[in-house]
Amino acid sequence: MFQQVKKIFPIAFKNLVKRLFSKTKPVSKVHSIEQIRNSHKKIVRNLKRKEFINVIFLVIHDSIWKYEEVYKLLVNDSKFKVSIVIIPLVRKGVADMETYEKNPS
Repeated sequence: MFQQVKKIFPIAFKNLVKRLFSKTKPVSKVHSIEQIRNSHKKIVRNLKRKEFINVIFLVIHDSIWKYEEVYKLLVNDSKFKVSIVIIPLVRKGVADMETYEKNPS
């Protein structure tokens, strides 16, 4: 299973999967919360330094799109480059093209 994951996910996700499936002793909750806070601070610092931030919305179907206001705010801010990716809804091995036909390219 890990070999399949290794081909698909980037290094950060590979390391996370390794830790999840390893038989080592889990990290204490207090320690993991501290690690999460430190990681969050580091990510925020790195994002503040960037010229722009790429944001991608993944949409399966237009009827469940609930982020119009957030999308508009991000599009109007020069700090963000916003994209929408439509993910095909697959039923019985065939993509439902209804979503693609409704949404202009």
